[in-house]
Amino acid sequence: MGETWFGHYRLDRLLGSGGTGQVWRAHDSIADRVVALKVLSATVADNPTYRQRFTREARLAAQVRGPHLAAIHAFGEFDGRLYLDMEFIDGTDLATLLRREGQLSPARAVAIVVQIAQALDAAHRAGMVHRDVKPANIMVDAAGLAHLIDFGTAYRADQPAITTSSNVVGTLAYMAPERFVGAGDARSDQYALACVLYECLTAQRPFGNGDAAQSLHAHLMTSPPLAADWNPAVPAGLDAVITRGMAKVPEQRCASASEFASAAYAAITGLDVPTVETAAVARPTTAVLPRMFQGAESTAMWTNGSGAKRGSLGGGEVTADAEGDGTRRVRSVPAARSGRDSRQRRRSRLSVAVLVALLVAVSAALWLGRPGRPGSDSAAPTSVPTTTAAAPSSESRPQVVPAQSPVPQVSTPVQAAPVVATAPVAWQPCDPAVDVRGIGGDGTPLQCVATISGLANWLPAAVGNPKAAAPKPDLPKPDPPKPGREDSPGNGNGNGHGKHGNDK
Repeated sequence: MGETWFGHYRLDRLLGSGGTGQVWRAHDSIADRVVALKVLSATVADNPTYRQRFTREARLAAQVRGPHLAAIHAFGEFDGRLYLDMEFIDGTDLATLLRREGQLSPARAVAIVVQIAQALDAAHRAGMVHRDVKPANIMVDAAGLAHLIDFGTAYRADQPAITTSSNVVGTLAYMAPERFVGAGDARSDQYALACVLYECLTAQRPFGNGDAAQSLHAHLMTSPPLAADWNPAVPAGLDAVITRGMAKVPEQRCASASEFASAAYAAITGLDVPTVETAAVARPTTAVLPRMFQGAESTAMWTNGSGAKRGSLGGGEVTADAEGDGTRRVRSVPAARSGRDSRQRRRSRLSVAVLVALLVAVSAALWLGRPGRPGSDSAAPTSVPTTTAAAPSSESRPQVVPAQSPVPQVSTPVQAAPVVATAPVAWQPCDPAVDVRGIGGDGTPLQCVATISGLANWLPAAVGNPKAAAPKPDLPKPDPPKPGREDSPGNGNGNGHGKHGNDK
């Protein structure tokens, strides 16, 4: 049987597909490496607006780097098909892990959230919002490190946010209330991360698995549930952190994803949270384009071998609050600032009218967008790239835009966020993937050492084993994939062939 090629990529295995294209485990014959290759459908590529957005967002996403982020190597076009070359992460997505193991211990759940918060802060500092943070888009590798994948639905903070005329991009079960009216910023990602933490602790979504109307109503009107009602090991302080992260009003949430994660860490360890600096980015305006996606959950997804899905490319939005010089100094879970009271009062006077109008608009949009209605859009068909028996010649290689290329064509420049270096603080949390040794503010040599709880702290160099590494979780062997929820498979950077959640 002949090999399947797409330009200089040998397509080894289909990981999954969705309305906008397919994702393959592929081999880059030029770089000689295994990658996750997303190939968009020809129908999508023919849309000028989508092509412009794809290029803009791929350039931005390629610049975001970090130990807990899946890198974008390159993107381009071949034979009329847009493609995205991404880092292939060999691991298990968090959604699959939760289905196998059920509830996680508070220490393990918080350890995952701390790492994903670091990834989100890196993206937010670059002026980018993920918009689809969920267990299916979090990979846990063999070393126990968590990686945030699929920035395909992300968007730029200094560009108008692009939404569709009948729905929004993302996954309803993790969507912040402001997202339903086309608004949203970095704190919307924090809301989703709080939902993920709740699900890690309880093995279920905060507001269940209802239909679109039920999910919409719950996010807008229902108070966040308590994880301790399902998992007695969850301390009250951790529930309080989750409740704040899921506040209906963005201003009542933490100032950054890292502040939220640090507060969660303090709630289970009793340790003070070190001061952190959070860069602020500008809030975008929102432009509405004709509908490009179909259904209540508009993220196109693909699967890995354990039945995990991953999202695709979409439109966007972002930001964190700015103060003074563009940074905010915070400590663990501070109360909402009194200076915001007047703004919140103005917001509350509009809330009833906005919610009523929103419920009417979304209900109408969902009804009009049902498959089978005259004039309703259908998902863009996908097709398998051409199969050839030999590797391509140099003439057939696709146009490649390397991730390191300059970033032209940006109408509004992004101001670099200030990077503030902070000295490690003894007995405070650290990340073994990034931190090894350091010098405390008082000159004491410190090292990042894993603790019994599975987390890691800065300890004096004389304490613990300097060569100790973060413990690897004893993950069970993969079970055969089983039918799951609508987003149960969720990343596309793993191994596998689970069914796409949007396939009917």
